[in-house]
Amino acid sequence: MKMGKIDYREFKKVVQRFKEADKVKIDELTLKLILDIGNISLAAVKKQMTIDKVVDSGHLRRNWFIGNVEKNGDMMSIELYNNVEYASFVEKGHRGVAIDIDEVGWRVMHTETHWTEGRFMLKISQEKVKKRIEDLISKRQREFLEELLKNG
Repeated sequence: MKMGKIDYREFKKVVQRFKEADKVKIDELTLKLILDIGNISLAAVKKQMTIDKVVDSGHLRRNWFIGNVEKNGDMMSIELYNNVEYASFVEKGHRGVAIDIDEVGWRVMHTETHWTEGRFMLKISQEKVKKRIEDLISKRQREFLEELLKNG
């Protein structure tokens, strides 16, 4: 039985391109992925806020922002924040109860015994985004590989 000949030159070229895919290209891929996650997280938390009209008159929802991307060694992270002073109380809960007074705005009456449960809009949004991360990674990896194979 005779085997056919195999030309490995193209395969060797592909292997060489993988070796040349330097840290900068990989960091670019990671940055795109982090920005994707940040943007999806921002949209998710804002969408979560529209569920309960009592929590948000629009001010809290409009003040969610994406902050800086930071690189520490091999790790990258992105900041998602809200600069409204009471955002953490709405997220995590607080003592006291908020009462809506017709056109005057919100007044908070604090008591020692009452606990207002948090709305966990950021926590819930993060859980939803975590379910999508694997698909995002696959998409960005596929684009990276296609680019790597194309540029030869």
